[in-house]
Amino acid sequence: MVLSAFIGIRRQSANQQLRVTPLQVVITGIIAAAIFAFTVMMVVRLVTR
Repeated sequence: MVLSAFIGIRRQSANQQLRVTPLQVVITGIIAAAIFAFTVMMVVRLVTR
């Protein structure tokens, strides 16, 4: 749920019980950015071999 909120695809529903705090979104964003950067570096290394 936090990742979907981070990328902006989370829908608002009337029966939604869970609440996402801004801290959760920030932490998830930092982790997602680190994973994305690592993935891009690994793909570039594989392609340029």
